[in-house]
Amino acid sequence: MRTPNRRRDRRALPAGLLAAAVATAALLFSWADAAAANTDVEAIRNGGFNIGNHLTFWSCRGMVLPASGASSGLQGYPSDVDYAGCSQEVPVEPSSTYTLTANVQGPYVFVGATGTGGPDPSLWSNLPQSNVLQTTFTTGPSTTSVTVWFHGWYLQGPYVINRISLFGPGKPQPCWITLLPVAPTSPAALFTPTPGGGSFSPTPVTTIPPSPGSSVSPSTSSPGCLPS
Repeated sequence: MRTPNRRRDRRALPAGLLAAAVATAALLFSWADAAAANTDVEAIRNGGFNIGNHLTFWSCRGMVLPASGASSGLQGYPSDVDYAGCSQEVPVEPSSTYTLTANVQGPYVFVGATGTGGPDPSLWSNLPQSNVLQTTFTTGPSTTSVTVWFHGWYLQGPYVINRISLFGPGKPQPCWITLLPVAPTSPAALFTPTPGGGSFSPTPVTTIPPSPGSSVSPSTSSPGCLPS
């Protein structure tokens, strides 16, 4: 009577090991998913303005064109009725810190984000040479997307924005980008200043002067995308 019991025990052992292996694999996959979600990545698509018609993935109003004589970057031409700007809605993680960085040049260039779930950042500069605007903000506990925007100012001269980046926790996107039509973000999401023309003269925020030939780029500690 003991032999059949031992045979059943021997047959049951591999099944138990298999169940344990499946459970372990599931746990490892969940850890991998959690790690991917917490990786610092670039949240903005086409932040260098060098994809498609340069405005791909951006919703713009006013006269915003590819920068003259450059392979990337945009140039805005504010008028007396608009301030020539663009916006893009990007995914973010709740209760997470992000760094917003932009390389800009020209009179009264504004950069910021709305819908953060906390104090919305807004930066600007008024320098004739290329300079870097940078700030950090923390999303709210239920925030899953924010709108990043940039624009000039009424009746001021043309400005240039060479790159804009939002770097922080998120899931890496594929390195390739499908150039299909993208639903534009609402123009109302842009920061709307009060027309002031040449009489507007705020005090510029402190900027970070870049070294000669430098450009704005996110940290290289993570590729920020998944190879296709």
